[in-house]
Amino acid sequence: MPILAIGGSEREEPPAGYEEPPAAGASGPRPHLFRVAPYARDNIMILIKRGLGPRPQPPEAQTGFTLIELMVVIFIIGIAASAVILTGFGGPPGARVAAEGLAARMVKARDLAITSGEETAVVVDAGGYRLEQRGVAGWESREVMRWPEGLAVTMDIAGGGREQGRVRFDSTGLSTPGVVDIGGERVRVGAVGEVRVDAR
Repeated sequence: MPILAIGGSEREEPPAGYEEPPAAGASGPRPHLFRVAPYARDNIMILIKRGLGPRPQPPEAQTGFTLIELMVVIFIIGIAASAVILTGFGGPPGARVAAEGLAARMVKARDLAITSGEETAVVVDAGGYRLEQRGVAGWESREVMRWPEGLAVTMDIAGGGREQGRVRFDSTGLSTPGVVDIGGERVRVGAVGEVRVDAR
């Protein structure tokens, strides 16, 4: 900026737009002592806005579970649910499976009697059970199953005792009613051929 020498001293040249203040006692409005150039005013406003405006915040850390974590949790839940189902609801391990197997053989015997027109039966005792079908030569064994070790089996079948019983199905699907208790799991057979498994 140019330097002016006045009265033996040096002072800076006033910027453009600067007006001397009026003399003492002068009338009229007092002008501004310093007028800011337009480009400088714009720069100042930009700086003020930057200083007072909202500052950018750092991105927050992402929260939640990944797909692999969810799959592991679902897998563990599935294993736990399977263990509960296989152990049954009140009986020792294997009782539920054995009861379901007996019920399936009874349903098979009923369906076989209806489709073949020949009488069938499921003979149950303390050692296991077998599927029989009446033929020309009499009753013929078709399937023999054994109970798992350690299961206490009792039964209450019409026409039989507590150690052995025969559930018969005729060609119309009607059956001998009764109940077989396998370690606390009960297989019930109705007179009209319905079969179900109940927990004691």
